[in-house]
Amino acid sequence: MFFSCPIKRTLDLLMESLIAIGRTLALAVYFMVFSGPALAGHDIVIGTTDGPPLINGDHTGFMERVAIEAFRRIGKTAEIVSLPGERSLINVNDGIEDAEFVRISGLQASYPNLRMVPEPIYVMEFSVFTNNVQFSPTGWNSLAPYDVAIVTGWKILENNIKNSRSLTKLSSVKNLFTFLDKKRTQVAVHAKWQGVDLIKRLGLKGITVMEPPLATRDVYLYLNKKYESLVLKLSEALKQMKRDGTYEFIKNETLLSKYPNHILRTQ
Repeated sequence: MFFSCPIKRTLDLLMESLIAIGRTLALAVYFMVFSGPALAGHDIVIGTTDGPPLINGDHTGFMERVAIEAFRRIGKTAEIVSLPGERSLINVNDGIEDAEFVRISGLQASYPNLRMVPEPIYVMEFSVFTNNVQFSPTGWNSLAPYDVAIVTGWKILENNIKNSRSLTKLSSVKNLFTFLDKKRTQVAVHAKWQGVDLIKRLGLKGITVMEPPLATRDVYLYLNKKYESLVLKLSEALKQMKRDGTYEFIKNETLLSKYPNHILRTQ
């Protein structure tokens, strides 16, 4: 079927309008799901991209419990929502969600509406996992004799593992530990607790995490600037939790006592 130019132009404009309406409706649904009635009744909505065992989605993860308790101590209730990739940071910067974690320092340079709570909420450990070699890690150079595998995109690992016998980059954490389980590499390097949790969930046998970690990095909770008055209060709440034993108690319940000893064997 053929149309004259004016009619075709009208149809094109109509189609563009329908597409625009569709996008608007999609955004409206998104905001209803992630920032609307489902989260009603909470003072603060925290976005995150992390997963088990730090964020389990049901308030049982280590970071979930720490964050909720810290906000409780300053008289606020908090809910946590999982968001993909950079979307979590963008949303908090735009004020759609109120807070975001678990992130490295210095993000204000790229997201000017964020305010970092200066007390670290967590210390991320980057650890060695192995099932066919035994050694005590003493820094990045201790990987030199070994074939090493990591997940691609983890810059701290890509920038520091320079002298290993070989370096293989896998597309996902599951692929990384399957690769190690099949003995296609001698060593896998990943965030400690995320690795330990995956080993347990996949039922992998014979893989252990070596101590001490290769590196550690402090990570933080960020707030949108409209909550800037809460920054120092939350920092003090986190310090109090560490002083009075609450932080360690939560860590023991959610991490230390949850995983089989053979995975956490210290060399």
